[in-house]
Amino acid sequence: AAAMGDIMGRLWEGGGTPSVHNDLECLQHWSREDLLNMMNRFRAQDKLAVRFATFWRIMGFGTKDEAMKVWGALGLKDDGTVDFLSVILPMVAMSKQEFIS
Repeated sequence: AAAMGDIMGRLWEGGGTPSVHNDLECLQHWSREDLLNMMNRFRAQDKLAVRFATFWRIMGFGTKDEAMKVWGALGLKDDGTVDFLSVILPMVAMSKQEFIS
């Protein structure tokens, strides 16, 4: 599985004020309701580390190509796994919530 620092480092490009990598822009500005729905799908899993097919389903991408673009931008290999918490943490930080409970 990819380490938390590896994923976090791929979310922002350059130095100074963080800007989201182009292929990962779809991970920002999620609503509280959308994040909760995604987390409910994730909680149905029995592991923290997920493979691509599970990532695609949990995230709710419309197409395999869309999911693969994000998977690749996170630096993940086709047959790899990712600790899903390392994906959701920055998504919560970049969400459009007014509060986090």
